[in-house]
Amino acid sequence: MEYGLAPRDVELADIVSRDYILAPSSLRFFRIKNKNTKPLRGLITSRDKGKEVGSFAYVSKSSKFFIRNKALKKGHWIIFTKGTEEIIPINPLSFINSALDEGDILISKDSNIGECAILPSAKYKQDYMISGGMNRLKIDHNRLYIFSIMKSNFFREQIHSLTPRGATLKHAKELYLDCIIPFPNGKNAQKTKERIESLAQQIISNEQDMLSKYQMIIQLVKDELEKNQNKATFSYSYPDLIEIERTYRLDASIYCEDYKKNVFFVKNYSEGYSTLRTLGFKEKRGSSLEIKGLGARADSETAKSGFKALILPTNISEYGTLEKIEYIGVKKDLVKVNRWDIVFGGEATRRLFVLCEKLEDAVTNYHGIKIYKETPEPVESIFIWAFLSYWKDIGVLDHIAVGGQGGHLAPEYFDYLTIPKFPSEIKKKIAHLYYNDKSEDGVYQLHLQNKKLESEIDILIKKIVDDESV
Repeated sequence: MEYGLAPRDVELADIVSRDYILAPSSLRFFRIKNKNTKPLRGLITSRDKGKEVGSFAYVSKSSKFFIRNKALKKGHWIIFTKGTEEIIPINPLSFINSALDEGDILISKDSNIGECAILPSAKYKQDYMISGGMNRLKIDHNRLYIFSIMKSNFFREQIHSLTPRGATLKHAKELYLDCIIPFPNGKNAQKTKERIESLAQQIISNEQDMLSKYQMIIQLVKDELEKNQNKATFSYSYPDLIEIERTYRLDASIYCEDYKKNVFFVKNYSEGYSTLRTLGFKEKRGSSLEIKGLGARADSETAKSGFKALILPTNISEYGTLEKIEYIGVKKDLVKVNRWDIVFGGEATRRLFVLCEKLEDAVTNYHGIKIYKETPEPVESIFIWAFLSYWKDIGVLDHIAVGGQGGHLAPEYFDYLTIPKFPSEIKKKIAHLYYNDKSEDGVYQLHLQNKKLESEIDILIKKIVDDESV
């Protein structure tokens, strides 16, 4: 932990005040140099609890929506709207208006305790309600400054020390309100707060732009595919013995109507279709990083001389960006990931990432499948990422995958990945939305900008906590 301290001894009164919880993490305390602090509860204008509706109220389509705790994610400053499990359509009869508004902060007090997000617009005012596992906070003064602290490791570590691991809604209560918020001192105090708020606003704007551009990419793929079909029409039929003998598969849902319909759209596309291999792409699994195979390894969260940059599928975001890079020191040669290679999370996540920047000694693990060309073609790589991301979003990749717990889509099943032959102008338009080396406003670059902005905020917060001049 960066901020928490372990006590040398514990008084009985402290144990009693924490409901007799003896978990070591719950006995950590925070001692910071800056005395200009206030508890979060003293900075909130108003606070409202969400309501539960029960899964029986979930429906496939509705004008009313239920925001679950899953919509609050660590790497996102605004609520996550891309997935299918984060915001659920519900029966209007079960709807209770939460009267959400632009600038409201949602914080989880159950499950992913302490995760929070801000509502960037008034879109959620009429037709959205929040779950019983979260609170809605209204903060009138220093809102973005306080929210920046709430998104920091300083706040997160306080939450973890106050709340026992595995805490349920009953045990977690609303202990997050006891977390302290430090404020800057000195002659530059106001400028420091304003700087952090400005950085936070830019992060929020960038994230909105990233989501918008990603949705544009997916919509471009969908429209091009569906609006340029040959005259044939889709008709579903159950598999016969010949089809089963041809595929030799009873371990996936490749015979269902949804899968067959989406494959039909590709094979019936007016410009034709191909496969990864016939397009010149190859695939290769990353190296196994188990100690028994490496002999020895050292891990680091920061770059070090001689260490390799580790691209893990679990760190790939839903937008096709990399949330963080870890580093590994090994003597053994590992499978390299080069610029314009695609990293595909074949197990469980099915997320994809294109390495668009020059990154020395980049590698991935066994769960990461490298999809590459011997002679890189940036536009082609980004198009493959976009199309497979589209198939991931609509569930086609899940149909192909094998096994439980999310299943796996190994290279031996890549022949099932049929790729439409889109016109070059459509591919270029998609590529520029993802990575634009001229305007620097593609999804990829906006994400990198946000990482730099977050890093600057972290540095400023660390100085404020330590009461250093800024």
